[in-house]
Amino acid sequence: MNTPLLPTPYKVSEITEKNIQEYDFSLFADKYPRFVERIHNDSYKFYVVLDKRKVCYYTWISLTHFIFPRYVKEVRKLDVDTAFLFDSQCAKEYRGNGFHSYMNIFRLQKISEANKTKALGLILAGNMPALKVQLKSGMKITHIISTFYCDWLNINKIKFTKYEG
Repeated sequence: MNTPLLPTPYKVSEITEKNIQEYDFSLFADKYPRFVERIHNDSYKFYVVLDKRKVCYYTWISLTHFIFPRYVKEVRKLDVDTAFLFDSQCAKEYRGNGFHSYMNIFRLQKISEANKTKALGLILAGNMPALKVQLKSGMKITHIISTFYCDWLNINKIKFTKYEG
């Protein structure tokens, strides 16, 4: 597998409680409150690609929990040797630079450095670009997840089916 390169002049930074104020999140202003809330959890790692001080791509790792989409009101604990890749997005103005491919390999390396031997990801139906990046990074499809959530009926169902590809 060829390790993708981060194009010049972009750089990667880990965002923490101590440095989050130093960066321009204007391209993701609607998500910034969620970032600030999450950053207090030590088991989450937050990385960004920067154009000077402007965040043009962001991504997360969870070292302890499998995080479902927000409408699924459940979180599951991961095995001790497993980490979870979640919530990545590139700003429209910066798409086509290979950030997702680069950052996927970067996150897998960070997971390895954290003494984890497995990584899980969740790709929403129809997100072929994200699926291609995961497969190119060496990830394999293992399960299909079906969810049904209805707040007013108090229904929250999750079903994992082994992938037979």
